[in-house]
Amino acid sequence: MLLENYIKNIGVEAATFIDLVKKDILPAVFRYEKELMEEVSLKRKLKLDDSLQMELLLKYSDLCKMLYQKLTKLEIAVEEGKAITSTLDSAVFARENLFHKMEDLRETVDALELLTPRNIWPFPTYSEILYSVK
Repeated sequence: MLLENYIKNIGVEAATFIDLVKKDILPAVFRYEKELMEEVSLKRKLKLDDSLQMELLLKYSDLCKMLYQKLTKLEIAVEEGKAITSTLDSAVFARENLFHKMEDLRETVDALELLTPRNIWPFPTYSEILYSVK
């Protein structure tokens, strides 16, 4: 029973994380990436130095690409996990694959959160949550 609960909980967490990334985080980071591209374009049009914006854009674009790649890997792992029939094998798969892929995805989400302006990031920051509790 404990293993079944563990498998179910990890599955729900993975599905929820996938949903949050697809519906909230990806649109937000693509919006900011577009803003950065527009800044670079405008600076180039005005023949101004765009090196800072370009450096940030390249870093941010790389993180966006990593986010999508890690999201895809997690989605594939979720589907692979559904095919496992043994409870023990399923629990081991959840720990060794799903859990670690969620950790990897979370690292990229955290890196993007640090670079994305508050007015674009779809969730409250840790400090906003901490200081809003009374």
